Amino acid sequence: DASWEADLWNRLGRGIAAAEADLAATEADFAAAELSVAAQTAIAWINLNAALAQERVAVLTYEARDRVRILTERRFQRGVAQALDVRTARSALAGAEASIAQRRQQSGEAARRLEILLGRYPATEIEATAELPVLETLVVEGNPMLLLSRRPDVASAEASIIAAGLRAEQARLAMLPALRLTGSISTSESEFADMVDPERIAARLVASLIQPLFTGGRLDAQRDAAVAQAESAIASYAGIALTAWGEVEDAIAADTYLALQEDAQLRALEEA
Repeated sequence: DASWEADLWNRLGRGIAAAEADLAATEADFAAAELSVAAQTAIAWINLNAALAQERVAVLTYEARDRVRILTERRFQRGVAQALDVRTARSALAGAEASIAQRRQQSGEAARRLEILLGRYPATEIEATAELPVLETLVVEGNPMLLLSRRPDVASAEASIIAAGLRAEQARLAMLPALRLTGSISTSESEFADMVDPERIAARLVASLIQPLFTGGRLDAQRDAAVAQAESAIASYAGIALTAWGEVEDAIAADTYLALQEDAQLRALEEA
């Protein structure tokens, strides 16, 4: 069988454009997935270094409390300290030992999470420096719309809107008359004569032009479904855009307040 259709209303062209928009959305989804994995890996690396730093502090705390225990026991032997002081020092030492075990468990879990993200077997063999990077203050440049344009998830949602809108328009154009010819290739002399008969060709053209009149209900349903899909894509885009703006505002606020916390904790350490 062979068929040919004249694209009178650019319906087929809109279908091609919709397919291209779908491709753009898929490519943006892939870029978003890559960005997500990269972000998760960076966070896992920072978490591992933070866990190792906390483990190091726990070890130093244990060593300090062990020295206090030794001194307290000596003072008790000399009659300067009481038995309660010895028990308190030993209890603090046991608490520090428990903290080391907890911190080592956390650093091991952080290491395994990072190894999984890197595609390695989670054997807790990855090495880290236990030092956190020094980051510059977060500065947002450009207006919010330019910020959105740099996010792959927003680009994917935008391409999905375009594709859905084109398909809605394609469904509307499908209700208009179409100029379509169909036929079968045959070696039969009579069938070949029918194929090139002007009257039969005209009859086929008339049938294709009036076909939407007999399938209007189905075409109406397809158009309504396509319009609903386009409206859903618009609502989804609005939600993704608001989420993106919210994440940016959260990041800016977190950067500010964490800097204040760090400054206060450093002052507390100096006064301790």
